[in-house]
Amino acid sequence: MRKEKEADLYAVHIVASQKSAPFNSGELDGVGRLKDNSMRVADQSDEKNPVQIAFHGETATVTEPEAFKQSGLLGAGVSFDGDFLRERKSGGKTFSAAEMKRMSVFLSNFTELGMLDFTAEDVLNTEKPYDMIRFGIWHNFINNPKRIKPCATPECQWGTQTMECSYVKDSLQRYFGYNLRQCLSAAHPNSGSPSDKYHFDGARYHFEGAAGEAVYHARVDEARQGADGVIEMKGIIYNADDKEDILGNFIAQAKPHTWKGKDTLAIVSLKTRFKE
Repeated sequence: MRKEKEADLYAVHIVASQKSAPFNSGELDGVGRLKDNSMRVADQSDEKNPVQIAFHGETATVTEPEAFKQSGLLGAGVSFDGDFLRERKSGGKTFSAAEMKRMSVFLSNFTELGMLDFTAEDVLNTEKPYDMIRFGIWHNFINNPKRIKPCATPECQWGTQTMECSYVKDSLQRYFGYNLRQCLSAAHPNSGSPSDKYHFDGARYHFEGAAGEAVYHARVDEARQGADGVIEMKGIIYNADDKEDILGNFIAQAKPHTWKGKDTLAIVSLKTRFKE
């Protein structure tokens, strides 16, 4: 909760996740007036259904009205109802400008591929592997072009470009902390475009290049590590060729991770609130 210019007006940000599925989370961003240790706060996207917050020293009780529960704002299984410890300004680790710059580079590996609203749990789905395989291939296509080789098979029926499966595995381990045990062919379920298909022949992936589009990067302006070790980052998504072209604001979460002996991060989620 952050105090605004008016004495009794506060900006409120609440994040909750489902215990049995931590990646399934919801959040509320709103403004409310504090009166007699309580306030009503409505999310910016659902101003008609505010939640009630009552403060009791170091704790706060959040109560959802029935209309808010039925709104679907938080998604299935997620609720704000209950008692919470109030966040202390001195709690948690903060980060230097240099560290946040490295975080910006880390997150830009996702935003440059158009991954602006996702959870790691949804991406790392072997039953629907398209997003996972697409990341492994296109991250390398953009950032490690030497790993890409031209197709050498007759007629190149699966695409003009190829890449070893081991590079896809390496990228998933580095950025998600995920061990892909078996390389899988993948195709977008709703697209027949050749650029949306990735064929694995038992050793290499075959795919087709795509037309260039605007590339968006992330800039981390705030970062804080909670008691659970998860780092929350906030900032903006902007056009890599025009920093004045801002797509929206994001909140991302990542966990400390070691990759090839180096301290880095593994993504948990990235959510973008787009400018209207």
